[in-house]
Amino acid sequence: MNGDLQHDGTPVARQTTMREFVAVVFRRKWIIIGLFLTVTATVLAISLTSPTLYVSSGRVLVKRGEQTSVLTADRRIFDNWEQDLANEVELAKSQPVLSRARKILEDRAGEGSAPPALNPGSVEVEVRGKSNVLAIGYVDGHPGVARQVCDALITAYVRYRQDESGVPIPEKFFKSEFANVEADLQHFYRLRSRFTTDEHVVNMTEQMRNGINRLTGLQQRRSELNDLVVQARAQVKLMREMSVESAVDLPDVGLPYSNDALIDLKRRVVEQRARLAQMRERYRDDAPDVISARGTLESLEGLLKDEADQRIRLVESRIGVLEARMNMLNAEIADLEGQLEKIPGKELTLSEIDRQIDVLKVRYSDLVGKSDLARVNRHTSSEINVVLLSPAGPAVATNVRDVVRLALAPAFSLVVGVGLAFFIDGLDITVHHAGQAEEASEIPVLATLRERRRRA
Repeated sequence: MNGDLQHDGTPVARQTTMREFVAVVFRRKWIIIGLFLTVTATVLAISLTSPTLYVSSGRVLVKRGEQTSVLTADRRIFDNWEQDLANEVELAKSQPVLSRARKILEDRAGEGSAPPALNPGSVEVEVRGKSNVLAIGYVDGHPGVARQVCDALITAYVRYRQDESGVPIPEKFFKSEFANVEADLQHFYRLRSRFTTDEHVVNMTEQMRNGINRLTGLQQRRSELNDLVVQARAQVKLMREMSVESAVDLPDVGLPYSNDALIDLKRRVVEQRARLAQMRERYRDDAPDVISARGTLESLEGLLKDEADQRIRLVESRIGVLEARMNMLNAEIADLEGQLEKIPGKELTLSEIDRQIDVLKVRYSDLVGKSDLARVNRHTSSEINVVLLSPAGPAVATNVRDVVRLALAPAFSLVVGVGLAFFIDGLDITVHHAGQAEEASEIPVLATLRERRRRA
């Protein structure tokens, strides 16, 4: 028997039995129960205090690219797909879209009812895969509000893209330009009318031709009058010189006209001179008949002299009339020359006004053509930039209470509690059973007695 109790001094490795395991669990049961209750209470508190959120979403297809101009139907498409879609995501969350969405909610709410509040932080926008499809959603605690606001967001985004992303016809620009051109045309028309009225301008070319012809005629008439004046002055000078030398025959030399009285006086003077010469042949100079004939001759010569002087004064008066007519012609020629000198300036001014009017007419025609082209492109080109694939759908809860997953935390807390119980129990140096006594004393007697009894 003593041989059976002997051992070789090598400690035998012991294994924990189920009894010892259960003993540890019962001994440290409050740790396990406390951890389990704490985790369970925490899970229940979080689950019960967390509100249920609902999300409603819809999908839109974005047509990439932008129209280059209202005058062409071409679209410019960029190669950077990620950047384009990232811009669209931010555009869907932008203030203009949110403002339109709020306006839509106010219109739909009607008078007397408050529209639902739109929280920018609750807006969710994402790209579906590698496509051009955007998913626009809204999260709210009320499913009806989530769907209503999501539908307003999608509608606002689609309208904004249709109104702003394309290249609309600049109606205000064309209207303003038409008004400006028409106002300028009316201004130049009034200016031309006032200029032609004030300056008596009808047809500058015809007026110039008529003025030159009239000036030529007036100058010719002045030249003729000048010749007549020179001729009349020469006649007066000659008549005065010849009247001194001869009182009978010479005064009418070169006169443009004569009369019967002057001719008759000349004839009578000649006859009286002949009669006086005959009397001088018969009688002496102091004879009464000779003296009477000489007196008669002197009377006739006096009359002829007076008639010659009168004719000279008549020619001189005629010279005055001709000079007066020349002065009138000179004044008329000077006025006409002044008018003709102004015609080139008037023609230049009128040409400049007409040029401005022609330029404005061309501009007006160009605006009409461009406006018509823009309308044609608008009605013959596709204006769809966004396609609504699906409207806002029913709101779906995002944080549904999953009982199975919630129960996992308390279950794992039991495992952690058991492990923590064994860890704390391992730190305790108190001897609770024979196995611990043998480990502490390194004498495997107590354990072998039990084993021997079990074998016996």
